[in-house]
Amino acid sequence: MNKIIEAVMHEAFPKQASVELPVATDSIKNKLYNVGHKFGGIYNDDSWQVVHKIHGEMTKILPTLSLVDTNYKKDSDGKPTSKEWEHIGAFKTQQGKERVVWVRTVASAAGSVEEPLSRYDVTTMVEVMSPKTVQGKGRDYLETFGIKI
Repeated sequence: MNKIIEAVMHEAFPKQASVELPVATDSIKNKLYNVGHKFGGIYNDDSWQVVHKIHGEMTKILPTLSLVDTNYKKDSDGKPTSKEWEHIGAFKTQQGKERVVWVRTVASAAGSVEEPLSRYDVTTMVEVMSPKTVQGKGRDYLETFGIKI
């Protein structure tokens, strides 16, 4: 995991692996989805401002939400078709079960042929799962906070 993210998360959450939330899993998922839905649409800035707004709003709902990966997707000619951000966070349900929230925000190219990402269409997907089903860089995040996999 990115060392800067790890340091920030340790500072923000030094002793807690997850957030205790007095709500049902579906409620968290719906609240996060609604944030992504609220900001869905076409944008044309150079700094992905709306993606940062989405993450900021989502961390108000789930403070443990952290960026674990970003990448550009390209077509066979090497032109960018989208940029993706993956965030992961953890919480405990009312029943005390640990759950993981995985959020993927995608900025799909909506610009010109010459500058495909000069405009972009934003969509956000939210999934809640057991820690045991988490793969890739998300596993590093969970282990950082002592969540057993």
